[in-house]
Amino acid sequence: MSRWESGSRVPNVVDLIGLSELYSVSVDELLGRDRQYVAAGAALVDLALLEDLGAARSVEDFDAKIEQRASQAVWLPVPDGSAVMPVAEAMQLAREVAEKFASSRYVDRLFRPRG
Repeated sequence: MSRWESGSRVPNVVDLIGLSELYSVSVDELLGRDRQYVAAGAALVDLALLEDLGAARSVEDFDAKIEQRASQAVWLPVPDGSAVMPVAEAMQLAREVAEKFASSRYVDRLFRPRG
């Protein structure tokens, strides 16, 4: 570890994957990359929500948890060509496209999460 920090050695792929899993972050994040491209056929999974639902003690408890989070989904399919990036960058990119087509009746959809 100290050699990684000093720059005299870089971690190998196996070490990066292990650190990624240990800290629940992507390898891209460990490497300091803001934008992470998503593989085709991937899904965004809210693991915290799924764990909370799985911890329900009864059907009634499960149903109450679902009702509390009516606008949330446990998973969403991610379209091909998607990337995970900081919210500020996503908003800036959407704003640039919206300004180009400001007169469109659909331009506000660039800023509204589906739900």
